[in-house]
Amino acid sequence: MQQDLWKDAREFLLSERGGILQLVGLDSPTHTLFGRIHHDAKLPEQTYSVQQVLKCMLHQAQLDLQETLELSATDLLRLGAVWKLSAPNDGGTNSKLKRQRQFLENATDSLQSNIQSLRVHFRPSRFPAAYTVDWTLPPRQSTVHAKKPFAILDWNLNHGYAVINKPCGLASHATVDNGVENVLYQVKQQFSEAGCLEKASLPQRLDIETEGLLLVALKPEFASYIGRLLEKKSLSCDTCGIYKQYKCLVHLLSKEQREKLVCKLSTDDRRHGLLVEHYMDPKSVAPKTFQSIHCDGWLKCALRILDIGPVMTWIVNDDETGVDDEQQLLVQVRVTLLTGRTHQIRGQFAAMSMPLVGDPLYGRQSCKCNREWDAKRSRGDALLGETGRLGLQCCISSFLKPKWEFHAKKNRNILVQDESGEYCRYRLEEGWWSERLVQVD
Repeated sequence: MQQDLWKDAREFLLSERGGILQLVGLDSPTHTLFGRIHHDAKLPEQTYSVQQVLKCMLHQAQLDLQETLELSATDLLRLGAVWKLSAPNDGGTNSKLKRQRQFLENATDSLQSNIQSLRVHFRPSRFPAAYTVDWTLPPRQSTVHAKKPFAILDWNLNHGYAVINKPCGLASHATVDNGVENVLYQVKQQFSEAGCLEKASLPQRLDIETEGLLLVALKPEFASYIGRLLEKKSLSCDTCGIYKQYKCLVHLLSKEQREKLVCKLSTDDRRHGLLVEHYMDPKSVAPKTFQSIHCDGWLKCALRILDIGPVMTWIVNDDETGVDDEQQLLVQVRVTLLTGRTHQIRGQFAAMSMPLVGDPLYGRQSCKCNREWDAKRSRGDALLGETGRLGLQCCISSFLKPKWEFHAKKNRNILVQDESGEYCRYRLEEGWWSERLVQVD
């Protein structure tokens, strides 16, 4: 299979020493370039570093594309957008390649001709939100005003976890073309520098567009503990020892749309929340297809609406009224999930013709009422366009307090539920939109 990759490779002179650079993917729609050194057995073998080969690859890409690439070899290595691919030792055609992400610290390593190659994502996905917060560990007690909000809200080195306030527009984990601009990498860096990191992982994740509370496991035992709690969760019993709540800012077509939802939230429902169910086609690409009718093979999606706020509208800079003249109607809704499907909250509210504010996938263009939304475009949209933020925040995260206990069969200590039944609770009081809204009369 790998030989097929290089069958139509273009060849360039790597240096005056006679090395040949083979390139594949110069016309790739995914901006992925493959390169390797081809060595003629009749000539003495030359040694080239990863960085040397990478610079030559990018130089040829610029000549072929007839444009200057935005990121240099150093930039791509800093982002982790370069991979070294090594052929398996057994030489088997069906064996998988060994993949290793390359950074500046290993860019001086040599690249073996014919055996190793580079995969370069020369236009990687970027997540600039990683630089809008301060990733350093904040002082436990300090009145000093920080220039940026702290991302790490709390941590427990004994049990092995950290609580993060993830900004909107940031990946939770590394992507194939960007290994640095994500929550997990930044947390690993901070706790590694503090000398208190064993193995960080994400027991749960948030979509790139979603902001709010996110748990990071600093020890594998804590990740296993959260995993066992999640296994107990079901549609009939959502009190599994771990709880999350979300705030959503959604669009309304009319005030009556909210009133109908409030009526459904009857007295009996107010204790546990209004159950809302849809079905999602798992084979559909984003935006996923959500509907209320069941189809074979579709996955059930369930959430509970806990609270519905008053009808609001944007505050805009207007000397006369100070509010949105066209009264774009919005409402904040609090929900909790009973299932964990891809884009579930966004898809279910869009299926109810109440798309989330700022949703690029399930917003106005993708919901049934797009014509009405187009007719209601307002200056509030301009304000939203400047923020580029989704109206979705994980505002509450809690889990049963753990404790260490010796496990005889495993012959080691593991984390188990503390007999006190107490919860570790974390809460964000306001969404980013809270100070930008005013209630509609």
